[in-house]
Amino acid sequence: MKILVSLIGGQPAPVYIGVLKENPDRNIFITSSEAFSQAERLKGALSMYDCIIMRIDPYDFKSSYETIRNLIAENVSNELVLNFTSGTKIM
Repeated sequence: MKILVSLIGGQPAPVYIGVLKENPDRNIFITSSEAFSQAERLKGALSMYDCIIMRIDPYDFKSSYETIRNLIAENVSNELVLNFTSGTKIM
């Protein structure tokens, strides 16, 4: 399964374009509380795709690291593609 992991910030266009280009089986949107509404809008605009939203605190490095590490471990048999063109830079 091809999974596209995208960081969500204030500019949703790079994420939207990335989804259309990669055509993944599943999207995982990683977002902060501040950008959660952007992630919800993207999920609605991309309703033909399987989309999951994961909320993290981008300024809590340890927690963010653990979340991403667990995501990778849970999907070791899948193809993971990272779109880091958006999102809070510390992510």
